Amino acid sequence: MEQATKRYQSITESTGFMLAVTTLGGFLNSYTYATRDGVFANMHTGNMTRLGISLADGAWAEAGTYLAAIVAAILGALFCEGMKRRTAGRGFGNWQRNLLAVQFVLLFAAGLIPSGWQNLLVTCAFSFLAESLLAMFGKWEGRGHSVTICTGNLRNFGQYLYPVIFERTPEALRTAGLYGLLVASFAFGAGVGIPICRALGTYAAWVGCAVLAVLFLAIRREDRAN
Repeated sequence: MEQATKRYQSITESTGFMLAVTTLGGFLNSYTYATRDGVFANMHTGNMTRLGISLADGAWAEAGTYLAAIVAAILGALFCEGMKRRTAGRGFGNWQRNLLAVQFVLLFAAGLIPSGWQNLLVTCAFSFLAESLLAMFGKWEGRGHSVTICTGNLRNFGQYLYPVIFERTPEALRTAGLYGLLVASFAFGAGVGIPICRALGTYAAWVGCAVLAVLFLAIRREDRAN
């Protein structure tokens, strides 16, 4: 326990917690892909590219779809910052728990909405949710980590491999190994999400609710212990 305390300041930076959140990030992507017209909830580099191409082609309706997802992501980060600054000590007593509760409601509601013309609304809600998760949980043992996007994580993993290859210290091996596991957990969440979504349809969103509930309880337990 003493060694673990030195590695992270909060449970939200622990390996187990970050594995759960990153797996959820992959799951959110597979959910919108499998149940909401093959759209990814949080691939905004692609959405920005498609927005530019759509505008160049004069495909205004298509451009509006991508723009809506991008705006929803921005609002998710904005909302997260507002919760952090204005809800500390209110609601559930911790701004992260307050935000997790909001995200739980969004996911639960998504499970009740059938696939159809409403898919754009649900995709935007998931984009909002994913970006707020990204803004809320950004560190693993004091190091930067993105729970809903992969490009920066692949760069970090490559950088952590350097000391493994050239220095070969136990700490370098541990860091690279665990971070590689974090990176892979996103793909794992996406891969597991597909059969779950095929079996449960839109109700698969409630699996994400279960993960959010576990995260909520983990933070609550730490808060009570402190």
